[in-house]
Amino acid sequence: MLIELKNHTYYKLIVYIFAAVLLSRLGVLYVFSIVPLHLLQRKYPGKIFFASSIAVLLGIILWDSIGYIRIDLESTDILIAVIGMFYPGALLIGVIFYYLPMQLRKLYRFLFAGIVPGCIGAYLVVLFEGESEAAQRVIEFYYSIFQEVLKFSGYGDIDGNSITLLFSLSVRIIKSSFLPVWYFLTGLGILVSEMICNRKSGSRVTFLHWFKVPDLLLWPFIAAWLIAFLDLIIGLGITGILVWNAALVLLMVYGTAGISIIMYLGKKKGIRLNPLSWILFSILLLLIPVINVIMLIVIPVLGISEYWIKYRIKVKENLDENHT
Repeated sequence: MLIELKNHTYYKLIVYIFAAVLLSRLGVLYVFSIVPLHLLQRKYPGKIFFASSIAVLLGIILWDSIGYIRIDLESTDILIAVIGMFYPGALLIGVIFYYLPMQLRKLYRFLFAGIVPGCIGAYLVVLFEGESEAAQRVIEFYYSIFQEVLKFSGYGDIDGNSITLLFSLSVRIIKSSFLPVWYFLTGLGILVSEMICNRKSGSRVTFLHWFKVPDLLLWPFIAAWLIAFLDLIIGLGITGILVWNAALVLLMVYGTAGISIIMYLGKKKGIRLNPLSWILFSILLLLIPVINVIMLIVIPVLGISEYWIKYRIKVKENLDENHT
């Protein structure tokens, strides 16, 4: 019976949909709920993929909405619910947009996929920055969570002014980095799905192996960081927050190029770690004081330097253009 079921045309479709929904229910593992959808697209491209992905997206949003309705949220708490549903919903939206039929290289499709999540996030930032009762409820809600986290971590004896300052700084960081975090999670999902597919095909090449940033992104990168530094000096309000998101996204893009170069040079020296190991190693270094500052500067600069220094064989890059 099981063998007959596995031979059914839509057996894997059902498995992928079930896996996506299941992972979305497992706390922080929801970040991997997009991996089954990437695999689904490879097996059932076109209308089946889009219909299934939209169904999964609507189903998860409906499921979460029912959960919030059951706990009888007040109207002023709706913004809390929407913010809580942002990443689970935005990641699924990004997958759908990523596979829209467009004649674009992978990097441009990847950046395009963040348009809707970016607009939603920007709108939430505007609401969060407002003086409405809903915005105040969100601040109170997360402030109480922040206090509990400090108590659990053993820092509950910090005075109120320090807690308020730390909370304000944390909120500012979160608002200024919601989009790069989304891009990181989306890129991680693409990488994991490519590695799973490669295990079946025998290929080892992922987009990270030959990732290169096109020349036309250099000036937007420079402009975004100039405005971001201007925000540090005079403060640009909501505009500054949105610019920081754009600047950090571009920094991450060049950082990815830097990691790709390190992978290439490491391979020439006989270091053959898989792409996910390089990512995890980079994240580990980012957690170490002082080293993390060096990493945030050196690796993106390495990616930028490829404009002038050709680290990799050009012929090979052309062959793997679809992986950039």
